[in-house]
Amino acid sequence: MPTQQSTKFKSAPKDQIYEEILPQIASLVNGEDDLITTLADITALLSQSFGQIDRERINIVDALYLERVFDLLQRKYCAGNL
Repeated sequence: MPTQQSTKFKSAPKDQIYEEILPQIASLVNGEDDLITTLADITALLSQSFGQIDRERINIVDALYLERVFDLLQRKYCAGNL
């Protein structure tokens, strides 16, 4: 479950926020066998950390870090690790 501490980073640079929450995301992925639950928890954590995400403001920093998140998900849920 996302923690309240994440909300303090909303004004920090995106790369700093991602570096701070990636270990939490990895913990969510590794600690849950249900993909839908994991995606919901990750969405909540991202929302807490960044607030409302404007699709037109997504940039290369977002793409690079979200690629790391997708890699974690793929290794867990597409590699037969359930």
